[in-house]
Amino acid sequence: MLISGRDDLTRYETDVLGRRSPACWVARPKDLDEVRATVRWAYAERAELVVQGANTGPVLAGVPRAGRHQGVVSMELLRSTIEIDVLNRTVTASAGVDLDSLNEALARSGLTLPIDLGANPSVGGMVAANTGGARLIRHGDVRRHVLGLEVVLPDAHATVLPLLRRLRKDNRGPDLKHLFIGSSGTLGIVTAAVLSVDPLPQQVATALVAVNHGDDVLHLLTLLEARAVEHLSAYEMLSRPTLEAIARYRPPGMRWPFEPSRASDLPPFLVLVELDTSGSANDRRQTLEDELTTLVAQGSALGWVTDAWFGRPATLWALRHAAINALHQEGPMVAFDLSVPRSQLFETRDQIIALVADRAPHARYADFGHVGDGGLHSISIWPRDLPTARRTDERDRLRDAMYDLIAAADGTFSAEHGLGPENESAFRRFSPEIRDAQAALKALFDPRRILGAVDLS
Repeated sequence: MLISGRDDLTRYETDVLGRRSPACWVARPKDLDEVRATVRWAYAERAELVVQGANTGPVLAGVPRAGRHQGVVSMELLRSTIEIDVLNRTVTASAGVDLDSLNEALARSGLTLPIDLGANPSVGGMVAANTGGARLIRHGDVRRHVLGLEVVLPDAHATVLPLLRRLRKDNRGPDLKHLFIGSSGTLGIVTAAVLSVDPLPQQVATALVAVNHGDDVLHLLTLLEARAVEHLSAYEMLSRPTLEAIARYRPPGMRWPFEPSRASDLPPFLVLVELDTSGSANDRRQTLEDELTTLVAQGSALGWVTDAWFGRPATLWALRHAAINALHQEGPMVAFDLSVPRSQLFETRDQIIALVADRAPHARYADFGHVGDGGLHSISIWPRDLPTARRTDERDRLRDAMYDLIAAADGTFSAEHGLGPENESAFRRFSPEIRDAQAALKALFDPRRILGAVDLS
């Protein structure tokens, strides 16, 4: 427990966007027994708690709920286990192990967990949110990699579900682990996970490709999937307003492929394309660099590509990863984590832009996203000098209308961030049948409702 003063609690009360709500207490268990002791106490005292991993999520799921008396169970000390089984191609990791540390350990065995994020989340947090990321098009989300879980239930005994198995096939009945993947910490506390991992790529080829039209972004993607689908590992889009923000706030030394001229000279869209393979160049008649160059040239000949830059993956990815930090510096913003069928992505994007202009005329629009899987991070940015009441009114009107639009497009309001107080209202509005089923699960696993980040009633 942290008891020495309010300053000790600040970092556990504050989310990644700087929003803060007070915690009544903070527990930092270092092993399974201490997690269970905390849960048994909370159950007996009817004390609400929020499970917190690395606290990188933007939907307020990892901090106390505003207006509620809640504590935080931080998993940051639960880091004792990283057990790699090279022959089984799995890793067993404690919930508090962060993604960077996990991949550093795996790399020494020639392996990787191919989840690429701008943040550095914990294993437990990735499971709770079912993290996606920039390489979902090739490697899938976290659910695809979870083979087993260890979960503490919020009941009187802090029951441990022994689902921590390294099997890829186990058909003894319903696979209960899937109830906890993507549950946003509402049904139980993940304390460890078994994850399937992949060989480290031996060849990687990356390019930044300038494109004028949304339809051409999709046409180029279709070409790449037709000719190189077994190697296509990422397909990320940055729009011109996002490039403008990166130009203003890019880190010193970051490669910038454009001339320092007018914003209008930037392309409407910049796509980061990456191919990778675990085979060496000696195993192939054509290197991946040659293959990617040929495919981009074909896109150019078809009129879909206006320019392209090839380079070291880390150098080109730095531009993509700079997007969210640059947009943060533009002003107060609201970010929507959306997903629609790929075929409707740019039609829906046009509707979103028109909606922002209508419902939030003081806001500027920018976006970027995982085009390969239909994901779009849609950002609205308000002037800093706009009165708070006016900004709040526009934001609320925009949020309601945005969720209506996405529902009509057969999309989702949460592509990869999970559920939290920030998007709970959308869950209530558009998923009544799912809400009722989840409420029944909540009553079964958490009868006293002590896991309090999201209200599923």
